[in-house]
Amino acid sequence: MPPEENSLDVLPLSSIAGLERAQIDSQIATAHAYPRSLEQFQKRAISMATLDLTTAESCIYSRPVGGGKTAEGESIRMAEIVAACYGNLRVAARIIEQTPRLVRCEGVAHDLESNYAGKSECVEATVTKEGKPYSESQRAVMAKACLAKAYRDAVFKVVPKSLCKAVTLAARGVINKEIATLEQRQARVKAWLKQIKVTDARVFAVLGVKGWADVNDEHLLTITGLRTAINEQETTVEEAFPSTPVAPKLSASAAGKAELFPTRLDELKAKLTGEVTEARLLDYLRSMQLCDDSLSSLAEVFAQKPSAVDAVLMGWPHVEKRIKKTVESSAK
Repeated sequence: MPPEENSLDVLPLSSIAGLERAQIDSQIATAHAYPRSLEQFQKRAISMATLDLTTAESCIYSRPVGGGKTAEGESIRMAEIVAACYGNLRVAARIIEQTPRLVRCEGVAHDLESNYAGKSECVEATVTKEGKPYSESQRAVMAKACLAKAYRDAVFKVVPKSLCKAVTLAARGVINKEIATLEQRQARVKAWLKQIKVTDARVFAVLGVKGWADVNDEHLLTITGLRTAINEQETTVEEAFPSTPVAPKLSASAAGKAELFPTRLDELKAKLTGEVTEARLLDYLRSMQLCDDSLSSLAEVFAQKPSAVDAVLMGWPHVEKRIKKTVESSAK
């Protein structure tokens, strides 16, 4: 008799769904039997995040948000550490759409203890600013970056960010203390900026300082975050350190006033309203050592140091906020 032919059994969809459900139920039962300890989670995460200087730096993430400002957040590397240490957590990411112009990814996280799940989507363009499609290798790189971002966002939809604050602070501490002096830390940053061909002027415009003498630990952390964002393709060198600083946008009323005043000084005076008076702005300039105590008007400041006026205009939202905060504190 001829040997029987081997045949493959195809499982119906209901059976596949049943197997998947049984697997999840088993994982949930295991999670309830061995619940996580938040104290142990923080200890393990801090231990991993502070393993060395390189790891600590990779946990700091910041990106430009316009107007010379940056926003900090948890990096992809931080999300990986959190997911690995949190326990009883399922995380996955997949590509759900890819065209010559974009890639769309979905990240899903499921807390097996609380049975709470979160989902996130991430879209990345795969064309240049001129609309030309990327090459196949560039598209593959962007797809990986998009998957990583979707994974990160899904993790932090389920794991409360408040639990990660201690981990972030520990990473910051390593960055500040691993290298003994501020000059040495600045030297590391300068070497990296030289490597990516970013001039000092572009860096100072982003940080809102005049020179390296004004750059402190917080500024260095901002640059570290931008470096992480660039390395993880969250942003580009040009976006992080614009070659041509963008002037702050004026409101419609302020723009109308600016048209009436051709000079930078009059443009600044047009912004003085309500609590932000010329006298209070002068006090602010003196406190920031942007003008001498002997100067009693903005006209004198402009005549002696026009760069101070330009600096205030570039960072006006921050300046206005600081003055109003000072007024509120004095009123209490």
